[in-house]
Formats: sequence, structure tokens, C-alpha cells
Amino acid sequence: MGDTSALRGEVVLDFSRSYFGAVGAAMLADFGATVIRVEPVVRAGGVRSGRDEQAEFAQRNKLSFAVDLDTEVGRQIVDELIGIATVVIVDGTPAHIDERGFTPERLRSLNPAIVLGRATGFGPAGPDRNLPPLDELAAARTGVMPLLPQPGMPPVYTGAGQMYTAVMLAFGIVTAIHHRHETGVGQVVDASLLGGNMYAASLDLQAYLAVGGDRFLAPSDVMDTGKQIAKPRAAAVAVFELVAVHGLTDERDFLAALVGELP
Repeated sequence: MGDTSALRGEVVLDFSRSYFGAVGAAMLADFGATVIRVEPVVRAGGVRSGRDEQAEFAQRNKLSFAVDLDTEVGRQIVDELIGIATVVIVDGTPAHIDERGFTPERLRSLNPAIVLGRATGFGPAGPDRNLPPLDELAAARTGVMPLLPQPGMPPVYTGAGQMYTAVMLAFGIVTAIHHRHETGVGQVVDASLLGGNMYAASLDLQAYLAVGGDRFLAPSDVMDTGKQIAKPRAAAVAVFELVAVHGLTDERDFLAALVGELP
């Protein structure tokens, strides 16, 4: 395995409560950043028992501690940590993020070079900005869910949008870290579930924008090659069958068969 210490020296405070925000922070830890997950104080009866596979994935390689942000002492502790951190990650709606005190202006008053990563449902602006950060909602908002099933089947929710958003959050923060190293200036990085779901649907969206027409707004059979949007899907099915079903691994045999299989 190669060197995974590219982000060594970066101190990340992870205040996220969402899965995609936590996974984005974990990716920074994978490459050497010291990620400290800031947990709320668990009240009586609030302790969960049993194994939590999602937490094992999303909270990997992190340190953690619990603090009560409703107390003056808790807020002072967090402010001191922000003063020595290099990255802060928060999530929720923009209004909720600001209410918690994570505005860029306030954080810069504590640490002028801080990088602020904000994971939201629908971004920092626009009419949907304060809708809850639910991946199902963002996936539906793209309008692509009805395109995924076969004709006569209900809309399909893939769950992939939040994973794309986690990668976008981590990539944006790494880019902002590089910018800070070059200029000494911190930045605000916004990653939204809507953006992640739009990226996940980019091939279908590009086909729609290139060809247009309401015929693209309904489900299509994957082998209906008369529909331009279905051709990449038909190609994918053909490639899968040649490799997985027919076992063609020789490059010349594979290419010859592929030309004959594709429309």
C-alpha cells in the first residue's frame, strides 16, 4: 500500500451528524489528517447498544470526545479547538449551521486561515436551501429517479448520491487546503446532496440536454436502442455479458465480439 500521510499535520474538527458528512471527514483521516469527531453529550437512556456497521465505516480512523455546546464551558472548549484546527466540517441546513455558530465570519475571527466544509442538502442558496439534507429527497429533486426503472416499475432510489457528495466534500476540502498552503487564506467549501445526485446522473442528464424531448422523461428499456439515452446502458449490458457470461478475456476476441454485439 502506498503512502497515506499526504494530509499529516492537518487537524480536522468533525461536527457532522449526517452519514455523508462523516464519510467525507473519514476520507481525510484515511490520508493522514488528525480528525477529531465532536459528539454531543449523551443524555440518560440515549446510549445505543449493539454493533453499528455504518458508524464503523463513517467514523473510522477518528479521535472523538463529547461536549455540551449548550454550556458556556463547552463552547469555550470548542472555540479553543477551532483556534488550533485547520479544518472544520459541519452539516445540516444553512440556517441550522449558522444558528450553531459556524458562520464563516465567526470562525475566521477565531482562526483566519480556517477551512470550513459545509455539507448540506441543497446548497447555500436558492429556494430549496433549507430543506432537510435527506438523500432520498435530493435524489427525487433531480428528476432522474423515474428514468432508472424498467417500464412499469416504480421510481428507483440508488442511495449513491450521498457517497458522491462525501467524495465531493473531501475533494473540495483538500483543494482548499492546497490553496491555503499557497496563499495563507482559508476558504468555504460547500457540498450538497443535490450536487452529488446531479453528478451521479450526469450521463443521463447530458444525453437529455444533447438530444432533448419529453421522451427522455419516462422509463426506458435498457435494450431499447432506438432511444439515445438507452445506448450507453445497452453497451454496458453487452460488455458485462461478454466478460461475465461468455468469459472473453483475450483482448482481440473481446473487441471482435464487442463490435458484433453493440448496436
